[in-house]
Amino acid sequence: GVDEIWALLLFIFLICTLFAATINTEYSLRYFFRYLKIIVIGFSIIFLGKNYFNYLFAIKVLKYFSIICSIYIFLQTILYSLGIVMPGFIQNLASIDGEFVDHSLFSIYRPSAFFFEPAHFACYQFVFLSYLLSHPQEKNRISYIILTLFGIFLSTSGTGITIAPIIIIFSIILGESKNKFKYVFFSVILITLFAFLITNTHIGQESIGRFINEDGEIGGAATGRLDSGADELFNSLPPILQWIGCGFGYRPEDIYFPSLYAILYGDGYIGLFTFITLGLIYFMKTSLFGRLLLIAYYLLFTGAGVFNFGTIGLYFMFISLETALKKRLNN
Repeated sequence: GVDEIWALLLFIFLICTLFAATINTEYSLRYFFRYLKIIVIGFSIIFLGKNYFNYLFAIKVLKYFSIICSIYIFLQTILYSLGIVMPGFIQNLASIDGEFVDHSLFSIYRPSAFFFEPAHFACYQFVFLSYLLSHPQEKNRISYIILTLFGIFLSTSGTGITIAPIIIIFSIILGESKNKFKYVFFSVILITLFAFLITNTHIGQESIGRFINEDGEIGGAATGRLDSGADELFNSLPPILQWIGCGFGYRPEDIYFPSLYAILYGDGYIGLFTFITLGLIYFMKTSLFGRLLLIAYYLLFTGAGVFNFGTIGLYFMFISLETALKKRLNN
């Protein structure tokens, strides 16, 4: 079961870390504390979450906070066009104190609501989007889906704009057959509208341009994530360290490591294989909500920094709860 895979994953991380620490003289206790964080996450998901986590309350918090964030980004965008910056975590701005700014200095405004950057906002909204797409009984569901997608679009997150339609497509493929035509029709219209906004607005063109230039070359944002040098650094490791890693959490701090290479560099092929196996077992046992979350997470995993305490806790707590709920319903 998934609980056993979690335990195996944590054990493999520990063994690889202890072994790597004997080889890697730069590995220190501060990296080992990162391992203790993953222990806390695993313990919470395996033992605490399913027994003490209030699922209905968590969904309410997810719902209301996601709606507030989307509305806030809409207000940020509107007021910015008037020269007013609403406070919050905002990139590429000289101040966040609400004063007038010369926004002509920037090619694109990148609001992120209460998150550090737009990609983090999108990662959070994917959870609510996945919930909405998998729960047709949710009141005002279509309105919330549109609001969530509009918020992701206004955030200018290339990650969000790219992955959101993929989540919708997989919700069609994996969803129930009941009212399938109606749902497919609505989804096609939604994706078409989303594509129109991307290709015919300055926000959409600039957002995608950060990932793919007009000449088809990889943009600066994608280069920074996918071609940061982390792959070359991992490939330069001795074969033994490619298999067991350099120790959990250890990596040079002057290079950006997307989660894929963060786990490869820290825990090697063995750690990566076990983590992917965990996802596959969850996928077979969980509900549609859990499956959409897994798809979103592992897509983010390849290029974003989501192998961390907060994101794993958010995604896998819901995935684990959905798996447990489905098991109870089937028994």
